[in-house]
Amino acid sequence: MLRLKKGIDTCIFLLSFTSLEVNYSQWSLDKHPFYSCNRCRNPVALRDNLLSKAFKAHSGQAYMFSEAKNFVLGENKVRQLITGRFVVADVYCNNCGEVLGWKYLKSFNVSQNYKVGNFIIEKAKVLKEYA
Repeated sequence: MLRLKKGIDTCIFLLSFTSLEVNYSQWSLDKHPFYSCNRCRNPVALRDNLLSKAFKAHSGQAYMFSEAKNFVLGENKVRQLITGRFVVADVYCNNCGEVLGWKYLKSFNVSQNYKVGNFIIEKAKVLKEYA
């Protein structure tokens, strides 16, 4: 079990992670830039999987990735975002519990279906690193 405490709230999320936990040693980080959690430096995404830098999130600029690792998905929620309504799940670092962004699970607008299955990671929550 991973205990996640969100901000100053007293709400504690208990998340069980099994198939979502991925060891970054499976990645070939040799000479490849990657993004890691800015709180604990846990690698979460490879630069090769970066699809776009043109997204917005709570803290400002965000990146869209086709794949992420070392995360835990939160509960599915329907959210009204800038481009429409989506079913999303928050993405948490599996090491420190920091909320990094979200994953698109479903779009209610056909023109936005390209986002489904992709990850939005907030720029303020990650560091770009080189192996």
